[in-house]
Amino acid sequence: MTTYEEKQSLKIMGLIIPIALFTLAVPVALMLKNGGGWLALAISVGTLLASALLLYNMRQTIRLDKTGIHYKQAIIHRTFRTIPWSTIKNWQLKKLNALGDYGGWGYRTTGKKKGYIIEGNYCLELDIGERKLVALSVKNKVSVEDFIGKFLN
Repeated sequence: MTTYEEKQSLKIMGLIIPIALFTLAVPVALMLKNGGGWLALAISVGTLLASALLLYNMRQTIRLDKTGIHYKQAIIHRTFRTIPWSTIKNWQLKKLNALGDYGGWGYRTTGKKKGYIIEGNYCLELDIGERKLVALSVKNKVSVEDFIGKFLN
């Protein structure tokens, strides 16, 4: 195997329903209390639709090849970002806890960590030196582990 590629997308319905309830609850309550609030309702519906569109288009591609690890998260990156094998000081694949470790899904930054968390049960954490960690969610732990093992062990 000379290249490994994985594409991920957000599971939108599990996120849209709570967002919809949260986004619409306040304006509807204000509308019922004040006998109006149509502007607040229109703004909330617009915000909900924009959020849904953004979440629907959130995609991530991870490609591993002989030069390094390439990743792109749609909406954030227009082109692939590359981490050459030579810059990776340490790496680990661990069970993913998106909320606990990174505060949620999407592009997340917590101190020295940058996380690109979309889908999958595992997280590939790459120590690239200078106190920087890049975390990428992955679906197929075994394939990623085997591929990285060829270049970094």
